[in-house]
Amino acid sequence: MSELGFDGIFVEACVVFVNPEFTLYQAEADKNVIFASQINAHIARLEQYARPYSFEFNRLSSALRAAALPDKVFHKQIPAYRFDTLQKGIRCSVCGCLVQGISQRRYQCNRCGFIGLNNEAVIRALQEFQLLFPEKRLNGRLLSEWCDGVLSHSQCKKIMKERLTQNFE
Repeated sequence: MSELGFDGIFVEACVVFVNPEFTLYQAEADKNVIFASQINAHIARLEQYARPYSFEFNRLSSALRAAALPDKVFHKQIPAYRFDTLQKGIRCSVCGCLVQGISQRRYQCNRCGFIGLNNEAVIRALQEFQLLFPEKRLNGRLLSEWCDGVLSHSQCKKIMKERLTQNFE
């Protein structure tokens, strides 16, 4: 805050755990850690210190936005990868492991036992592929290869056609 020219503004940092099932054992009481059950009380405490909006807050908001790191900074940390070196297959939507047993419409995960629909798994695989390879043009044959041939290219093409048609309707 001092670097931005806001010496009179105090900022208190804290870590907020939003998952209600999370427990941090042996957490030090003097640390600024807020658990899911404490969020509402923390917000109520913050509202006690709320001040009316002013020009100074607008100036602070603009300064913080200008000082923020661009998203591209984090892309530099991603290691290089190629299509042919990545592990291919359909992943379970619950535990993320690769699925082996696939029937005509459903799959069952060998690790967690979850039973899911092939259509949904292929859509996830399509989204993964587009995220990893935005420059590549995707077709049924390439998506089938990305799914490790578990589904035929005609099945993948059909699912893609249905999904893309739904997006435009």
